Amino acid sequence: WAARLGRVTQVSVFSRWRAQVDRVRAQGGIHLRDPRGGRHFGRCLIGSSSEELLQEAGGRADVGFVFVKGTDATAEAGHRARRLLKPGGLLISLQNGMGREGCLTRALQGSEVNVTVGTSSNGATVEPGKVVHRGYGETFIASLPSPSSSSSSSSSSS
Repeated sequence: WAARLGRVTQVSVFSRWRAQVDRVRAQGGIHLRDPRGGRHFGRCLIGSSSEELLQEAGGRADVGFVFVKGTDATAEAGHRARRLLKPGGLLISLQNGMGREGCLTRALQGSEVNVTVGTSSNGATVEPGKVVHRGYGETFIASLPSPSSSSSSSSSSS
């Protein structure tokens, strides 16, 4: 996603994978090979801390994506999004597994960041600074109800 989006807009990537951070920084972006053999390059900023990304990007982002595995990493991504996304920003989770939206919603509770979840059947392998897109698939993104609209309590007076 970063390699494709980096061709048309500013992209910032958070990664705990040091080899990835170093290679992408040295290249100034990510090389992408698509399933049809095409080669692309998407410019992006990358950092391994929130402060680093905020400094490089010059401020908070409008949209963020979550692609991590595991509940602990999902909660960490939600807490990090509080700092990296603008108020009213959108966090899109394209993760495998059930319950990720609840984990992100809890981590973002009280913030002004909105959460949307989805699923994608695109496949890829990742090496430092390079992504090989293995197959095209469909991506579905659905919106979650806001906490205020999902409340089932009501009151009446006589």
